[in-house]
Amino acid sequence: MKPQLISRIAVIGLVALFSVSCGGSDKPSTAKATSATKPATITRKAFLAKGNAICKRMNDRQRAIPKSTPETTIFEVADGFYKTAANMDRALEELEALPVPKGDEAKLDAIFRRIRAMTDHVYTWANDASSGATMAYLQQGIDQLQAEADKANALSAMYGLTVCAEES
Repeated sequence: MKPQLISRIAVIGLVALFSVSCGGSDKPSTAKATSATKPATITRKAFLAKGNAICKRMNDRQRAIPKSTPETTIFEVADGFYKTAANMDRALEELEALPVPKGDEAKLDAIFRRIRAMTDHVYTWANDASSGATMAYLQQGIDQLQAEADKANALSAMYGLTVCAEES
């Protein structure tokens, strides 16, 4: 196994933005915050401060996920995927709970849809890994997610979620 396998998984989790939806997963569903549960307005500056703080916590949790070694098993890879997806889910829930700056609704909706789709991808790969998928098969998925992560990093940074776009 390549030593960078779980570290590449971590890169995917650090992105916390974007992907193409891959359909259903076995992850728990999360409810999106409603307008009744959050303030109606926020400045973009305040949103970015709160959003980047959420991403910093996510990045810190992601860095705590063990990196792979040549002895890493497929089931440890699955565990890394599950932990990454759960970390992304948690950050997404926190981001979605924030009020949205006026005029940025469409931009943030697109970002949040991409985060959800990417999280779904990670859960799918976790399920595949725990079902005994080959390392070669999982490496293809990691490569695909890395490409999505690169695009996500650029878009999140352009919006101002620069901490979300960091890689460790």
